[in-house]
Amino acid sequence: MNESPDNNTSRETRRILVLALVVAGMVALLHFTPLNAFVSDLQGWKKMIDEIGWIAHVAFFLTGIVAIALGAPRLMLALGAGTLFGFVEGFTVALIAGVVGSYIAFLTAKRGSPERYRDWLKRFDSIRKLLEKPSVLNIFFVRQLPVPALALNLLLGLVKTPHRIFLLGTFLGQLPSTGIVASMGSAVGKQDVGMALKQVSWGMAGLAVATLIIILIRRKIEKGNETKLS
Repeated sequence: MNESPDNNTSRETRRILVLALVVAGMVALLHFTPLNAFVSDLQGWKKMIDEIGWIAHVAFFLTGIVAIALGAPRLMLALGAGTLFGFVEGFTVALIAGVVGSYIAFLTAKRGSPERYRDWLKRFDSIRKLLEKPSVLNIFFVRQLPVPALALNLLLGLVKTPHRIFLLGTFLGQLPSTGIVASMGSAVGKQDVGMALKQVSWGMAGLAVATLIIILIRRKIEKGNETKLS
């Protein structure tokens, strides 16, 4: 994988933008076509989850931790959590599960043998170079790139990242996309189409803010690299 951070950032922006448009289309289909019966079925599931209470949240949380540790797409977890639990609870469950699952994968690499992962991680050599001196800022930045979370977790473990740096950088790095996607998932499960479309709009606004933050961070890193070379 030899793409520049700039190209990766553009790809990630397009990916979340496409997701936002897909969710907006789903909301329209589910409310203005015969498919609106799905919303009623979904409300039944959500009611059942409410009746089960915290056990449902814990079950989803533990399942999410295992899935993320094994390399499952983190944003799918956020989408499902937002749909089933609503934005606030879904965002909280997905974010914490994402961080804990990532930490487990990180620990596995930190205590394992580099040779075990070397061949697979060769594809992410450009990302490895960004993480040679891992910091909260660098981890935040690479978490925004369209790179499998498992690869980042393993790379950060292999470069002997301090635990607190990994946890804080991962928490902050997963915050924007988890919030955006959980909001989209919550919109899918809304009976009120106006509120659903409003949440999609909030997600789009969040995307714009996250993109701006990424651009500013990228420029800061590039400026730092230019300073080192001069």
